[in-house]
Amino acid sequence: MFFFFAALAASVYAPIFSLFNDFSIRNFITCRYMFPFAVSFGSAVSSALFFLSSRSRQDEKAGRRRPSHWAVVFCLFLVALVSASSYRWVFAQRNTFTGPAAAEGRFLMNTAADVLMVKTHPYPGNNYYENLDFFKRLRKGQAIPNVVYDVFAHIDDPMVWPARMPVYRYSVDERRIVEVTGDFLKRRAEYFSRTRKLPFSVKLRVRDGAVSYDLGPSDRGRYFALLGYRPGLYCLVGDSGQKMYRRVFTSLKTFLRFGWESPEGWVTFSPEWFVDFSKQREIVWEQ
Repeated sequence: MFFFFAALAASVYAPIFSLFNDFSIRNFITCRYMFPFAVSFGSAVSSALFFLSSRSRQDEKAGRRRPSHWAVVFCLFLVALVSASSYRWVFAQRNTFTGPAAAEGRFLMNTAADVLMVKTHPYPGNNYYENLDFFKRLRKGQAIPNVVYDVFAHIDDPMVWPARMPVYRYSVDERRIVEVTGDFLKRRAEYFSRTRKLPFSVKLRVRDGAVSYDLGPSDRGRYFALLGYRPGLYCLVGDSGQKMYRRVFTSLKTFLRFGWESPEGWVTFSPEWFVDFSKQREIVWEQ
């Protein structure tokens, strides 16, 4: 049972080590949710095999024989299946999340601050960029470049763009960071051409580590929230319900604003607020 459990665990854990080409050993905790599953699954299967083995020995003593080679074949098949599943998971993670995140991190650490990088995914969160910013300032005395998700930068004055600021983004096809200044500015101009001052209201309340808000007045269209670690640059964007109540990390501090896209395709935004979720805060705003 011990050797089978070791083989089963190795078939799950071994593929994860290939992620170390993208992540350092400190980020091994990223895969923490796989460990409880693998341990519990391996323990259950190993216990079942131990039970079958004990029954088989009892049957042999009683003169009843059972085909043990089928149990061996089943074990080998199970190990191969789990290993293939683990490798498939690692391959998907490398191409969809860890690869882009690692490439973006290296780019931010090794590039001057007078450029803009467009994120590939809404996550990781603000603290990822804050930590990179801290370590780059500590190591080189420089700030990391500006980071934004999608086109949400400088919303209050969308037609103004810093002169000669190149824009970069991770290319899935080329698996590297490439310059996309022209395409980004074109898409940005098309998006903000739909921006209008529409009826919009926000009631936000932060108390005791919980946040609640009520967005309106329309119950149609799409509401979304923008969060950023720097003013005017939003690296987290997510669709939001019209009403929400949620517990949050009390240490979270972020630049926050809300947006609403009408069923006709027009877009409007609230002002930007800096919110410290560890403190009491209430905002009532109407446009």
